[in-house]
Amino acid sequence: MASNFHSELPNDQLHNPKDYSKANNSSALTKSDSGALDWVTSPYGTSTTITCGEDVAGGLHEKTFYIYLDSLNKAECYLQVTGEPATHVPTSGYLQVGIAIAANATAIKVADEIKANLDTQTGAWALALVTTVNGSGKITFSGMTDSPDTLDGDTNFFFENTKTYTGTTVLTSTAGDIGWLPGGGGDEYFVINGGGYVATTAEMAVSWGMSTGDSSQFTYVTTFLIPIGCRVVNVISQSQSTAGSTDISVYKPTAYAQLVSTSTPLGTVNVANHVSSVVYTSTFDSATYDFAAGDRLGVSVDSTTNLHGLSITVLLKKI
Repeated sequence: MASNFHSELPNDQLHNPKDYSKANNSSALTKSDSGALDWVTSPYGTSTTITCGEDVAGGLHEKTFYIYLDSLNKAECYLQVTGEPATHVPTSGYLQVGIAIAANATAIKVADEIKANLDTQTGAWALALVTTVNGSGKITFSGMTDSPDTLDGDTNFFFENTKTYTGTTVLTSTAGDIGWLPGGGGDEYFVINGGGYVATTAEMAVSWGMSTGDSSQFTYVTTFLIPIGCRVVNVISQSQSTAGSTDISVYKPTAYAQLVSTSTPLGTVNVANHVSSVVYTSTFDSATYDFAAGDRLGVSVDSTTNLHGLSITVLLKKI
């Protein structure tokens, strides 16, 4: 009897599993809840760069390509050369994006018109899609998530799709449905909260609490002792009054007794008009705002008018 065991075959006689060549990177072969073989892909985002070609005597008329934003939204994009008859037949289930171009348009102009039309889309497309052109006939757009690559229909343009895998996930089963879920580590965050009242006469250091200077006087604590290595990601602010232009600054006083008011800020973010009850997120997320355990953190707020009922939350990320 023949004894042909896979475990005994040399590597050059083994084959990859079914659909291996078509599966995404960072995916795992599973048996789905319906009993079929299924490649489950880790969450990812996609960016597409299209190198456009020029139109020659209307040759790009009605040529198509397809963008897949996510599992629910997909678009059929088609070129319309001015002066040519409209013969496009929409594909069912696709958002229709008509892109008007002039006859004999250059590749640069074609890319510009694709961008212009994608930028006019609404809903999920407006929230997610980010487009740029480089001035040489290339358009790049991103914001697509967990979806098929952008696909050429018949334009014969060059399409380059790049996947970026997002977050830290683990492959797990929920009620028999195998998939990737957040887990396995990732970034750790924590917050500190403060607040106060900002007068127009001076910049205010945000208070994180109070300590007694003597039995009859309270002194605000305007620096916070950092417990672990971390980075200031955001400073989130809200007020009970509208204050106009408002500067939010982050400080790292170099001595325990040094006040925020006598320190130099690491950086400042301006809120053009700090409106009552609106939540504002000022982003600082860079190495400039890294703190070591034992450092002290301060935040100041400087507004053009009185800022009543100010609430501040500082979001920090462990590094």
